[in-house]
Amino acid sequence: MKKRLFSALLAMLMLTSTVTVGASAEETEWTAYYETRVLAEENSDPDEDEGSSEESSDESSDESSEESSEESSEESSEESSEESSEPSGESSDESSDETSGESSDESSGESSGGESSDVEDVIVVEAPSVTVSNVQSTGKIKLTWNAVEGAKEYKVYRSESKLSGFELMKTTPNTNYTNTNATLGKRYYYKVKAVAEDGTNSEFSAVVYARVQTAAPKVSASNVEKTGKIKITWNKVEGAAKYRVYRSTKKNGTYTLMKTVEGTSYINESAKAGTAYYYKVKAVPADSNLKEIMST
Repeated sequence: MKKRLFSALLAMLMLTSTVTVGASAEETEWTAYYETRVLAEENSDPDEDEGSSEESSDESSDESSEESSEESSEESSEESSEESSEPSGESSDESSDETSGESSDESSGESSGGESSDVEDVIVVEAPSVTVSNVQSTGKIKLTWNAVEGAKEYKVYRSESKLSGFELMKTTPNTNYTNTNATLGKRYYYKVKAVAEDGTNSEFSAVVYARVQTAAPKVSASNVEKTGKIKITWNKVEGAAKYRVYRSTKKNGTYTLMKTVEGTSYINESAKAGTAYYYKVKAVPADSNLKEIMST
């Protein structure tokens, strides 16, 4: 407003100066002084400067206030976010661990209990102890073993090798087995396992082996009708090359070799009338690896 008044006044003065040619030098100097001094003071009007300063101060104050408010708001927001998120994570982890541990322990316990229950239901049987021999009357191989507690039957396996090739020969509830289809002179290996009521098998027994032997002769005695002498006869034995005849005057006494023959009979010409004699015959196999078997 002051500027406008001053401009109007200045215009009037200049017009006056222009119309009044004879203006004095003092007026001219005053005009110059006014222009330089007064205008300078008005240009630096304290009211406007203060208002401007206040406005800038208010603006900077508002800006700084807004910035500090925003920063503090952001910091507090971040802190509260971090604080709220950290406990949540810990709580989530702890609850997850606790839940996982509890469920794992429970499932482990249940599984362990189930297994232990199953194991208790299994009937465990021991392996039998097997022995081997030859049947005297036939020379065949016979296996015998102890009765195993809890076993309902037994499985007999045979092979011609000690380490492999075992085949199931028979399943039997008995505690013995005779291998009737074994070949004379051949060696066989055997092992046996016990089978429980629930079908559980024991371990195999130790391996045993034997060779089929010649059979013992079946001997009979009679008297020759014409002379009354004693005649001994027997069956032909598979694998036997000859036979040896033994005699004693006592059943359980000492037997003496009387004669070796290739046939299946013998007449005791040296026997005395009225004397009782006892006889046994032994089959002698052609294969030297086989045993000589004595009759009853």
